[in-house]
Amino acid sequence: MEKIQNVDEEIDIRVIIHSLWKGKWVIILISIIIALIVFLISFWFIPKKYSAISYVSIIEPILTFSDESNISITLTSPDISSLVEISTTEALLNKVASSPAISSFRGIEIGPISDMANSSNIGNYLIKLEVISENPTFSMDIANIWADEFVSQVNMQFSVNAVANKLDSQVTDALDNYKNAQANLEDELSLNQIDKYRAQLNNAK
Repeated sequence: MEKIQNVDEEIDIRVIIHSLWKGKWVIILISIIIALIVFLISFWFIPKKYSAISYVSIIEPILTFSDESNISITLTSPDISSLVEISTTEALLNKVASSPAISSFRGIEIGPISDMANSSNIGNYLIKLEVISENPTFSMDIANIWADEFVSQVNMQFSVNAVANKLDSQVTDALDNYKNAQANLEDELSLNQIDKYRAQLNNAK
C-alpha cells in the first residue's frame, strides 16, 4: 500500500509540459498584453529623465617661490569631501540658476536645481557632477555651467593664484609696517641727536 501511495503522489513533469504546450498561445498572448500595457504606461504616464554628467579633475597646486629671504611655501590639496560639499552649496547652485544661459528655458517648468543636481567624488582627484531633468538640453547646459562655476569657486579659494594674492597682500602689509617702523626710528634718532647737541652746547657754556 505504501508503494502505491508514493507513486500516486509523484509529479509527472511530462503532464505539466504537455499542459503548458497546449496553452502556449494563451500564455504568449497574455505576455504580449502585459508588455504592451507596461510600454504604454512608461511612454505616456512616466516622464522621461535625461542625465548629463560633467567631471572635474582636482590637480595638486604647485608654487615655486624664490627670494633672498629663503621663504618656502608648502601647498596642500583640499579634502575631496569638502569640495563635494562646496559643489552643492546653495550659493553656488543659485549662481548657476541665475546664469543668463538658463533664461532660454523659462518656458519649461523646472524645479530647484538642488533637486536635480548630484555631486560625488570618484577617488581622490575626480568629482562627478550629474544633472537629471526631463529636458536633455537643459541637463547638458546646467551640467556645463555648474562645472564652470564650481571650478571658478575652487580656484578662488584653493588655487595657486589665490595663495599668491594672499601672500602678496601679506608682503605689502609687512613692507608698510617696516616703513612705518623705520620712519619712527629715524624720528627717534633725530630727537636723540638734538638732545645730544643741546647737552654739548650747555657744557661748552
